[in-house]
Amino acid sequence: MATIQRYTVAASRDPSQLFYSVTTGIGQTTTREEVSRFANIGVDRVIIGALGASANEYTRLIETNANALIA
Repeated sequence: MATIQRYTVAASRDPSQLFYSVTTGIGQTTTREEVSRFANIGVDRVIIGALGASANEYTRLIETNANALIA
């Protein structure tokens, strides 16, 4: 993040006006600790990629991630 912020300043942009997102990959397990580490370095959004075979499975995956990651 420090490197990205240096490049932003070098381009005469304000780093505080940018939002930073990361993705954990489709179908990858993500822990609350990983999300905390991302937040600690300045990431604003973590995108969790769910991979399901049906609408019901997607719903289950989203609810499972929400319960595991949101305090």
